[in-house]
Order: sequence, then structure tokens, then C-alpha cells
Amino acid sequence: MSDVVLPHLRNLDWMYIDANHSYDASLADIITAAECIHADGFLAGHDYAPCSRSGAPFGVIGAIDTFLVQNPEWKLRFITDERWASWIMSKNPLPWLPPCTRL
Repeated sequence: MSDVVLPHLRNLDWMYIDANHSYDASLADIITAAECIHADGFLAGHDYAPCSRSGAPFGVIGAIDTFLVQNPEWKLRFITDERWASWIMSKNPLPWLPPCTRL
């Protein structure tokens, strides 16, 4: 994710992250993106999975877990049911999103 553009973005409704999947890059992307989202907005992203098609490890799940521990006001709200799942997190409940039974 761009460290040049993101610092200038504020008060966004949502952002979708699908970039470098290493733990460090994923955590940095989530932290930076979270600063751009307004209180009733949400973050979403891709590849909530342990590894790529080739078997290379992903750090997305660990980065999300770390972010949520460090930022307890954010909650993981939804994970799609597929091999390389998408995810949604927010500070506040999202009334348009059905309750997630997978978490």
C-alpha cells in the first residue's frame, strides 16, 4: 500500500486491502488504512488464508489478530467462506451486514 497517498486520505467510508501478504506488510497496511476510516466505516481485505496457491505462507491472519489485540475498539465482523477469503472489520456494528456465524 502506498505510504505516499494514504497519509493524505481521511474520513473514508471503507477501504479494501489486497497487497503484499507478508505479516509485516499486512499489519502496516491495516494500521495505516484504519487511520483513514471514519468511526462508522469499515476495512475489508482479501486472502484471509494461511498460504498462497503455491504454498507460500501468508501473514494476513496473524496481522489481523495482532491489530485486533492492539486496537480492541475494532472487531472482525465477517469472513467469506472460500479458500482465500475476504474479511471485514469495523469499530461499530454494521447494520447492513448479517451476523457472522463463522467467527
